[in-house]
Amino acid sequence: MKREYVLQHKDRPVAELTYDFDFNAATSFKALDEKRLPLSLPPHGARGINDWIENRSIPTTRKGFRELMAKAGAASAREYLLFNLGLSLTDCYWLRPKDEPLTWGGVNLFANREWSDSLVRARGGRSTPDASLSGDQEKYWIVCGGEICLMKFGDGADGQQCVNEAFASLVHSRQGFANFVQYGLTAVRREGEPISRTACTCPLFTSENRELISAYEVYASRKKPNDTSVHEHFISACAALGMDQKEIRSQLEYQTLTDFALTNTDRHLNNFGVLRDPDTLEYIGPAPIFDTGNSMSYNLPALDDRAILKIKTPALGATEAACLKRVKDASRVDAAKLPTPEDTREFYIENGVSEERAAAITVNYKKKLKLFKDFIRTGSIQGAAGGINHRL
Repeated sequence: MKREYVLQHKDRPVAELTYDFDFNAATSFKALDEKRLPLSLPPHGARGINDWIENRSIPTTRKGFRELMAKAGAASAREYLLFNLGLSLTDCYWLRPKDEPLTWGGVNLFANREWSDSLVRARGGRSTPDASLSGDQEKYWIVCGGEICLMKFGDGADGQQCVNEAFASLVHSRQGFANFVQYGLTAVRREGEPISRTACTCPLFTSENRELISAYEVYASRKKPNDTSVHEHFISACAALGMDQKEIRSQLEYQTLTDFALTNTDRHLNNFGVLRDPDTLEYIGPAPIFDTGNSMSYNLPALDDRAILKIKTPALGATEAACLKRVKDASRVDAAKLPTPEDTREFYIENGVSEERAAAITVNYKKKLKLFKDFIRTGSIQGAAGGINHRL
């Protein structure tokens, strides 16, 4: 079965496409308004729109994915996304079936909140914002106290990923850094489950007047020269879009430094970005820092000095040490204001992490804290036991 769609930006038609549900792919694509296309999309050819739809769909690795598809009656994540009109709470793009006279006012998820009638469950009906939620963790959009919030659950009994989000919020607060998403912890007990589970919530930072453009979209808006790092290419691409280069560099370096201290291994190009006015297309500046759940040695044992310098990262450098090479001003983070290892251990135990796991977290954090302070002081990081010196 084939169906015609119009890619819309609010009520503005941006492109037309044909989607073949038998092959689970778009077979044709034509731009109608090139200036409003997502930055990663070329104006012609179906490959770009298929990549965009795939990137917008929930991952098959999401916990409970099969059950969710069965409930929604969808054969795939892409079909689930299209069934829900490609709507998202992070931007104002959506996919309108060409034969349906739908409007942005009638379908947008910011104003129309019928999807919020259930607190925490897989929703199979049309126009759920959960169909475009990225990431492997179990998560849902909810309305709490009149505000739209994201609720996430961590893997494992102690919910460490959620506690990590709260710990990262503590770190940013102590630094006096304002542009971050504040996460709070809560306990949720669902029907049929014997005990409560740790969850974290954060407020939505986008709206009908402010949309998130991922770093991936920005990165893809210009061809990267072979001799330019991903870090520098992102900064130059932001500048080309009219943003303040100093402001972008300042936040990117702060983010890189705190990610190193927190051992955040999931800062890929869809986990940070910039904000844009969807009506004027004016870029506002860097989006608040969000999603630091896979940090603090999540899924890692206690590491020796050599191993701790080889922790891999997904986007801005092959390793954490390589990411630090790009930082020009290490003073953006005050090492003296970072939580002590003792404070860190107590924080995790107080928030439900076992003493054994909290001890492993603290061992690695203590080593990272020393390396971080060495870098601030000398411009290098050195593993004491192995005599490793990584000059930056």
